[in-house]
Formats: sequence, structure tokens, C-alpha cells
Amino acid sequence: MDDAAAWRNRFMTLLDRLPTPTGLCLGDGVLVDVNPAFARLLGTTPMKLRSRLVDDLLEPKDVQEYERVLGSLRTRRRRRGDLAVRWSGGTGILTIQVLTNQSPTVLLLTLVTTPSESADVPELTERELAVLRLTAGGATSAQAAHQLGLTADGVNYHLNRLLDRFRVPNRVALVARAYSLGIFDPTAWPPR
Repeated sequence: MDDAAAWRNRFMTLLDRLPTPTGLCLGDGVLVDVNPAFARLLGTTPMKLRSRLVDDLLEPKDVQEYERVLGSLRTRRRRRGDLAVRWSGGTGILTIQVLTNQSPTVLLLTLVTTPSESADVPELTERELAVLRLTAGGATSAQAAHQLGLTADGVNYHLNRLLDRFRVPNRVALVARAYSLGIFDPTAWPPR
């Protein structure tokens, strides 16, 4: 076996074992190969995706951005681009990287899922919303407790529950997550 074939086999073995949904396609968008993680995300097998057009599987969220990124990749003004895409099972960011400069152009695709934001907004009680609003406004546990008629431990109890429900590690991430989910109006201060 020559060196090129050996390296190709090693690369394909690595591709199959990657946990990140990854694939290879030609410059015209025809898939050459995908790993099991990519196929699983689309609800099928790698064999059923070979020779399919990427455009038939993934829909860009912004068509103009999609055309701009693909155009710059085809003309080689750019070697990498990220696109927000959706498919029947979810949404994500598709990263496209140029692997070869000679013809045919080969592109490496990686797909990272983004959570469905509507499914990630937990139902909040009035008390939890008040604690979250005061925290977003910069109040300490003691200040929030005083305003809400609770103890500092009571405020911390609600904050810990919110941290668990929003799956974030700390207050800063909690506030950022609340804003990103649209719980607070980003144009208003104090948070409401």
C-alpha cells in the first residue's frame, strides 16, 4: 500500500471515530463521506448520505450569508466559514473549511448543534423571576432578600434552583442565559 492510501485510510478511521458530526464534500456541495455522528444527527446512516447534496439536508438560516460565505470559499478568498443552519431535527452551526486548493475542491464540514431555545426556557414562578430580575440588576443575596422579604438563604435557595434549571455554573452565566432566552428586555434597565 502506498503512503497516500495509508494516510487516507488513517484519516477515514479518525473521521469515523470523531464524536463531532463531521463530513467531507466537494466544492459543488456533494457529500463524499460523513461520520456516524453526522448521520445520527440527521437521523440516518453514513451510506445513505454519500453523494447527497448538502443543500438538500441543511437549510441556511440566512440565505444571503450562506451565498456570501460559499462564494468566498469557492473563489478561495477565505479558507473557513461558519453558517447557522437548520434541519428537520434541530439547529446548529455548520463550519466549512477548505482542505484542498487543487481541483476538485474538498471541504471539511463540522456541525455543532445549538439547543432549541423555546424548549430551554423553564417555567418560572413569580418568586424565581423576582430573584432573577434582582440578580440581573446587580443585587447581592442580602439586598434581594431585603427587597423580597426573604432571608439571604432563601434567595440563595432560589438562585441554586435557577442555576440547576438553566444548567449554568454561576450567577453571571445565569443572567446571560436569561437575556439570551429573551426573559429580559435587552433594551431596558433595570431588567424587566
